Amino acid sequence: MHKKWSEIFSEGKNMNIVNHQTEVKIKVVRELRHFGVHYSQRFDKELIEITRKILQPSDLRGWITKADASQSLMLSASILNHFISTAETQASSAS
Repeated sequence: MHKKWSEIFSEGKNMNIVNHQTEVKIKVVRELRHFGVHYSQRFDKELIEITRKILQPSDLRGWITKADASQSLMLSASILNHFISTAETQASSAS
């Protein structure tokens, strides 16, 4: 099964699995993911440049902070819990 994100998201909204609150959380997680990807690409590029210039390790910037990673994981868990709860409720109603 290969579907685009927009198709999956639309189906979730149509099935009332994704509500406004969950939609906002998904948006935050996706933005953090995009930030992480772009930041890591920039970091890799800068790392190559820094290595060539032989700078001190203190000049290197780290990856995403522990707090940002934790926030992203907590939001992701909250979204998954919502999906599971909604699916269980719908399954109980169908029985």
